Amino acid sequence: MVVYAENKIIKWFHSSDDFPYKYLINDKTVPRNTVMGEYFYQNKTDDIKKTVTVWAMDWFNHVDDKNSMRKFYEYCIEYNNSALSVIWED
Repeated sequence: MVVYAENKIIKWFHSSDDFPYKYLINDKTVPRNTVMGEYFYQNKTDDIKKTVTVWAMDWFNHVDDKNSMRKFYEYCIEYNNSALSVIWED
């Protein structure tokens, strides 16, 4: 899945056909507990350029209890109050 946002507002997102989730937990604003969220809410730029483990419940909607801690990876590319995150799992 890829997610693009400007100034904390999600502009668009897209998932591949085989990606397990199709909807974000919030399709309007960036969730705080994500790498992209660290960039927008905490102004982190130095340490976000790395692959970070995130959980299904951090990004996605319709996550049942048994999958809430399902592990995904996020890599965020930021530039001038905009960011693109790539999210995948093993």
